[in-house]
Amino acid sequence: MQYQLQHITQAALYIIDAIALHKIICFTASMGAGKTTLITEICKQLAVQDVPSSPTYSIINEYTTTSQATIYHLDLYRIQSVEEAIQAGVEDVLYSGNLCLVEWPAIAATIMPANVLDVSITYVSDTVRQLQLQ
Repeated sequence: MQYQLQHITQAALYIIDAIALHKIICFTASMGAGKTTLITEICKQLAVQDVPSSPTYSIINEYTTTSQATIYHLDLYRIQSVEEAIQAGVEDVLYSGNLCLVEWPAIAATIMPANVLDVSITYVSDTVRQLQLQ
């Protein structure tokens, strides 16, 4: 699916439709392609009460929806090893049974549960992105 940044809600809803059988959604893209922006819109569409923000330094952000569901937003960019991810609580969150939206998931590939939805975002132009779900 290709989308213009001004229509990011459509892209978020497209991903939400695919979430049904998945609790872990992994976002892969180059720096600045819009992972956090898309995750913020997904959170908005899922009625998150908090203001989503990038967990680049905190590693894990926890949000609550209006229906009291918990959503985790992870940014593993600064994680250097699987051991560091485990110490940061990443494994516990991934196996919590809650929806987890994970940026830069490669470092934690060996501790990821089965049945992960991979979302690839490709920069097409300053205003257009390409989504691929696997």
